[in-house]
Amino acid sequence: EVDSTTLVSSSSITPDFDAANNFSLTLDHDTTLENPGTPDPVPGQSGCIVITQGDLGPFTMTYGTEWLFEEKEEPLLSTTTGYVDNLVYYVAAVDKIHAVLLKDFG
Repeated sequence: EVDSTTLVSSSSITPDFDAANNFSLTLDHDTTLENPGTPDPVPGQSGCIVITQGDLGPFTMTYGTEWLFEEKEEPLLSTTTGYVDNLVYYVAAVDKIHAVLLKDFG
């Protein structure tokens, strides 16, 4: 069984890592991907957030303090309507989520 949950676009999104490991999101707002909600994520948990640029984009995403990226640089999303980015993550500790953005799946 595949666990996947649809996230609702808004100015602030808090993924529930207790509900699923994988998520989909059509982005219709500039948003902040907040740190996961309660309960804390489980170290060793991993998954993917599939992000599609909505029709009125491009929209941007910033990240909560627990999201950590290569060279400490927050990645920029694709800017073409309908393009898909995959935010792949691994929970290294309850307050450290290592992530990489795979971009431009048209």
